[in-house]
Amino acid sequence: MKQYIKYLLLIVVTAIATIVLLSVAVFKIEPVSSTSHQIFGKMLWVTAPDGGMGFRIVDSAHPHYTLKITCYTPDQVCYEGEFIYTGDKLDKVTLSDIGSYLGEDVLLMNGESLRKVE
Repeated sequence: MKQYIKYLLLIVVTAIATIVLLSVAVFKIEPVSSTSHQIFGKMLWVTAPDGGMGFRIVDSAHPHYTLKITCYTPDQVCYEGEFIYTGDKLDKVTLSDIGSYLGEDVLLMNGESLRKVE
């Protein structure tokens, strides 16, 4: 009787392993993007689960930029002020270069940043 249980358990484990392997091979598993970047007129909107964030370049004189940053909705201003480009890869920063804002620096898509001028 114990032998039959062992064989039955072996068959069940093998069947489950086969199903898992076939599922991984057949179905492509991709992480869901939690953000997306869209440009509407003169504003870049970065959607996020918490509502999103908007960026508008008010004035630019490379490497100095005045940005208006909105949070959650396009009319709720989080910060408006001057930033300075600290990198050396870009001749001009455009909306499509902006990646995110975490309260101090604006991070750019190429890994560089715009630093807040105090």
